[in-house]
Amino acid sequence: MASQFNSYLRKNQKLIVAAVGVVLMITWVVGPFLLDAVGLGGRSGADKTVVTFRGGRLTESEIARERMLHTVAVNFCRGIVTRSLALGGKPSAPMLMVNPQTGEVLNPGIDPDSSELSVVRRMLLARKARAAGVVVDKEAVKQFLSRLSDFVVTEGDWIDIANQVTPRDALVSVQQLLEHLESELLAQHEIMLIRDPILSIGTTELWDYFNRLDRRASIEAYPIDVKQFVSKVPDPAANDPKLRALFEEGKDNDPDPASAEPGFHRPARIAFGYLKVDFDKYLEIAKKQVTEEQIQKQYDLEVSQGKHRVEVPAETPKPESPATETPAPETPATETPKPEAPAGETPKPETPAEEPKPEAAKPEAAKPEAEKPAEEKPAEPAPEAAKPEEAKPETPAEKPAEEAKPEGGCQEEPAPEKPAEEKPADAPAEKPAEEAKPAEEKPAEEKPAEPAEKPAAETPATETPAAEPPAGEKPADPALPPTTPPAPAVKPLAEVREAILNQLAQPIASEMRTTAVKGVIDELRSFSRAYNSAKLKAETAKGPKPELPALDLPALSKKYNLESGTTELMSAAESYESELGKNLIAIDFSQGFQQFDFAQIAYSGSDLLYNPREMMSRGDGVFGNGSCIFWRTQEEPAADVTFDEVKDDVIAFYKMKEALTLAKEEAQKYVDKVKAAGSVEKAVPDAAKVVKPAPFSWFTAGFTAMGMGSNGPTLSDVDGIPLAGDDFRRAVFDLKPGEACVAVDQPGKVVYVVRMISDEPSEEIRREKFLETGASQQVQQMAMIEARQSMMKMLNAIDTEYSVKWLRPIVFDNDR
Repeated sequence: MASQFNSYLRKNQKLIVAAVGVVLMITWVVGPFLLDAVGLGGRSGADKTVVTFRGGRLTESEIARERMLHTVAVNFCRGIVTRSLALGGKPSAPMLMVNPQTGEVLNPGIDPDSSELSVVRRMLLARKARAAGVVVDKEAVKQFLSRLSDFVVTEGDWIDIANQVTPRDALVSVQQLLEHLESELLAQHEIMLIRDPILSIGTTELWDYFNRLDRRASIEAYPIDVKQFVSKVPDPAANDPKLRALFEEGKDNDPDPASAEPGFHRPARIAFGYLKVDFDKYLEIAKKQVTEEQIQKQYDLEVSQGKHRVEVPAETPKPESPATETPAPETPATETPKPEAPAGETPKPETPAEEPKPEAAKPEAAKPEAEKPAEEKPAEPAPEAAKPEEAKPETPAEKPAEEAKPEGGCQEEPAPEKPAEEKPADAPAEKPAEEAKPAEEKPAEEKPAEPAEKPAAETPATETPAAEPPAGEKPADPALPPTTPPAPAVKPLAEVREAILNQLAQPIASEMRTTAVKGVIDELRSFSRAYNSAKLKAETAKGPKPELPALDLPALSKKYNLESGTTELMSAAESYESELGKNLIAIDFSQGFQQFDFAQIAYSGSDLLYNPREMMSRGDGVFGNGSCIFWRTQEEPAADVTFDEVKDDVIAFYKMKEALTLAKEEAQKYVDKVKAAGSVEKAVPDAAKVVKPAPFSWFTAGFTAMGMGSNGPTLSDVDGIPLAGDDFRRAVFDLKPGEACVAVDQPGKVVYVVRMISDEPSEEIRREKFLETGASQQVQQMAMIEARQSMMKMLNAIDTEYSVKWLRPIVFDNDR
């Protein structure tokens, strides 16, 4: 039998081989589609169609491979640039960007963005370039890489670099990499055609951007609600072609309450659960754990470190006229010359002579500076009569007694006027008077010698030597032991107790918060795994579906002392009106403090149900000073709609659009009245509705946070006009002071009668500043913002041209 069978195979081998080949072809080509159609394919759940466009579509696996190829291509070009720089080359490419400080390759010559949206758009741009007759072959790719490396990296090095940047499991050959670069360069060609005209900015445009930042307007505006005119619009006929045209315009757009564009597509909607993590609550709990002993100990420590001192304003010396009077009573005291005796030692009898008395009067008039120290002693005009204060002046007296030698006392200070004529005996004393400042150092050296104590007892009225401080040395107290300055006053504990309590409670509260957040996230992740596993089994199970596990949110909330909440199904646009959308924010510190709102994070890409994510609170809303942990609880995919399904929405949008025209006509009537009345309040029926925002500019200059990055200019807020978009601002800043116009808000729901009261600074000042600063960094950022917006409009037009439809939310995460 075997021999007969083998003989049959040999005779018919060609036919059998052909039949097997046909079967294999059918299996490889048609099989996957058949399996997907019946839901039996191994990848049916993971390889669904993600996006469709005119002439094609991409599945999950296909778009993932495109992103992977793009990432490899970017890393390949980056590796070539890095190798070239290391070899001393000067890489060159149209879009190449290298950080001159760090050498980091920011843009290796092709767009580094690997998000799904960018990947699909580059594919479509490459198709458009091919359709226009643009050709990029392998030779063109090699020329691009050679210029990129400045011809210092060889083709052999290309293979080495390609092998280094390609993941082992990627299954990408060098040939496939070069083929992908052909598509990248075709897309780059189209992008440059769009970009170059946009980046050509002249002086007129720069002046316009400068004014958008520096010109501030003060206005008065009267709002007119468009809804009140809807009833005046007749219902359109059921077969009105305008309705059909409106539906076609908005059938692929999601409705957006903040946009005037039509949107009838049914967007993806998601319901969320969340827990509020308010740090202040943990802080209050932590405060109760801090004891009074800990507070007292911390207070004592900080006082010892010089904290909590009471700031005493420094007293400025006041020139007192009574100072001139002090010497008057002191001069009669014949005891004053006694300190002079030590100056001359022998001429003790001469010191009470008549000469010192007139001399004492001279210094008083000639040298008020020497009298300043005596300001403290005007209270002792009669030292002769009573000497009760001897205890205090004794030591000071000792000081002058010794210092009288260099300074000549209060009586000898005028000596420079009559040095040796009147008082030859005093002449030696006058010399030190001339050297008053240096001479003070000598008595300082003689401090240990205390012979001056005896003359000090004889001359209690020698308080006059207080003139010594002006000589320059405040601490010159030779006889006194060094005095300890009084301890600085400190704030009492009661005054700083709350600050210390908060300081001690902060680390306790932080630890409590960290523990709670980790516990919540761990429990939610564990529940998410169990829930999604059970959900998958339920979807594939035959017969009755098993019940899915339920999250006990109240118990979780109570366990970790967190406030919980849930939302209904809502679209990304609708989420902006929710607690989550209004109060949560994320900041990317690696991108110059770039901010993302809740919708950008929560609606980006797909995510498992109950998988927790955390965002910080803005700090001024219902979430307080803290953050929020949220997760998806339910999802409703996006869906296309038919005209009949959304006919009522189309008619409502049509009538609102017509009502806007009527509202503008009504507003124009008031504008004409404003011109005559010179004020909006005098021209409108209800002056109480008129709003007068604080002066505002079109854009507000960006800030640099902690020196690490800048947000760039952002649209300024207009008080009382929450949705003042570009059209509103353009209408306002086209005005001159005193002029009025009609301006419409961004969604086209409110029309305003606007009059510009004034603008600042004046045009002359602005022109001078513009000539001085020219294209400043902020002005250049404005130009880039405008160029970016124009680029986005052009790229969005590509989506429209190729009828791009995303069947799930787009993933913007470049690392995903």
